[in-house]
Amino acid sequence: MKNSKSIFRFLIGLIAVSLMIFGIFDLSLAQVISPEHLISPGLAMAFIFADLDWEDEPENMGGLTSEMYIGLSGHIATWPTLISNPQTDEEAVTLQGSFAMNLDKHFIKVYSTPDTAKLEPENQGETDGQSFKQKGELFYPGTRKEAVAFARKINNARGCIIGIDPNTGERYVVGSKEKPVYFKPSVSTGGAAADRRGVKLEFNSDSFLPFAFYDGAIPLSSGDIPALTPPVTP
Repeated sequence: MKNSKSIFRFLIGLIAVSLMIFGIFDLSLAQVISPEHLISPGLAMAFIFADLDWEDEPENMGGLTSEMYIGLSGHIATWPTLISNPQTDEEAVTLQGSFAMNLDKHFIKVYSTPDTAKLEPENQGETDGQSFKQKGELFYPGTRKEAVAFARKINNARGCIIGIDPNTGERYVVGSKEKPVYFKPSVSTGGAAADRRGVKLEFNSDSFLPFAFYDGAIPLSSGDIPALTPPVTP
């Protein structure tokens, strides 16, 4: 009787393996013998920390370049995304893919007075639940009609903003599809002749990282800014 049961189990196992080999079952034999199918793809791996050395006399000038690029959520058809289970430091902070825009839509190029554009992400949250408040600002000079109209239109908009590192050319993105940037414009005429006059645009979002790196193209009305090829190494 025992031998009959053993033979029966063997035959059932052989039939199951044969079905998997011929593709009748969706679950492959490789999935059966690999423990990876038991792990949720949404779970992030434990990051491996590398030493943070500093080279002699690097280029490390503060600030951003004098142009930033705003993409509005309603204008973006496809967003680049982070890898859900990064294996390297670069993958942990670099968006994969490129922005694709809806028909006749594009990023908005905004000039910023030198020494005014910046990103200043801050840590937020309680112990064991910390994240980053992605935040920054730029200053557009003047209070002409187009500047004041821009303040009005961007006031309740959301999306993302891209700044450029003047040292490396790297593109920093604040905001994502799930956690877009919100904009807070303010206008000042100044009081004294020497005061700054114009539109200050503050922006903020919430994220697991201070900001994301982006190597893809930036679609503009005047033509795309090409992708970084090869990607710039910070």
